[in-house]
Amino acid sequence: DCEFTLMSLLDDLSRDAWPSTGSDRRPLRCTGTAISVALGLVEATHPQSSVRVTLVVGGPCNVGPGMVVGEELVETIRSHLDLQKDKPNARHTKGAIKFYTDLASRAVTCGFAIDIYACSLDQVGLFEMKVMSDKTGGCMVMSDSFSMSVFKESFRKMFDCDEAGYLQVGFNAHVDILTSSEIKCCGAVGGLSSMGKKRPNVSETEIGQGGTSQWIAGALDKKTTMAFYFEIGSQQPIAANKQGFLQFQTSYCHPSGRRRLRITTVSHRYASANMADIT
Repeated sequence: DCEFTLMSLLDDLSRDAWPSTGSDRRPLRCTGTAISVALGLVEATHPQSSVRVTLVVGGPCNVGPGMVVGEELVETIRSHLDLQKDKPNARHTKGAIKFYTDLASRAVTCGFAIDIYACSLDQVGLFEMKVMSDKTGGCMVMSDSFSMSVFKESFRKMFDCDEAGYLQVGFNAHVDILTSSEIKCCGAVGGLSSMGKKRPNVSETEIGQGGTSQWIAGALDKKTTMAFYFEIGSQQPIAANKQGFLQFQTSYCHPSGRRRLRITTVSHRYASANMADIT
């Protein structure tokens, strides 16, 4: 019923007749403010809960914080070449990235995911906004039009349920890593953010989201991929046949409302450095 209602609302959407802008001006969009307000509502009512903030956008933000281009069509939206040469039409980019990064930090603090569905023949400012999905574990979908199957099928998949009727996703996930003393954690790459938890097993070398042994992701599913990087931090030779281990503790909120913990432990035996052939 929820899926049918949402799809019906999307199908019934029509162009807003107000405010009327001239043919030489872009429709007014205060996308940054809208996301900030949406985050503020769920921050106040459901912190540390199962929350996805979904942005459905059909054009670039041109009003208020997070704007990436002006109102007049004569001003073209920045390209990668404009960013490299720091041209005048790229003047909004740095401020917009900082604003959306701050929004992403707010979402990370509360354990939320931010999804972006962008459907437009022109750019909508994903370069500036992508940090919100990158840091929170949200999804990002691009298409030419809301009527295309890419958008409809992607949006519908967000509401796929299992045999018990629950969404096939976990929310507000925490990944905690424990290691044997000689293994140091360098960092992680993926849709997650550092929680800044320092332990003796944290390496000084940082890769991706480093400087921690605990991360947070606003949402996880069966196809979520994260890469964790480690190094041997011991200065002394490691004795042959010594056992080393890695343990991943992943906790998340199931759609049923229960908190679940999954522990995966990997152990390996060190070989002698003088071995000519290791298989």
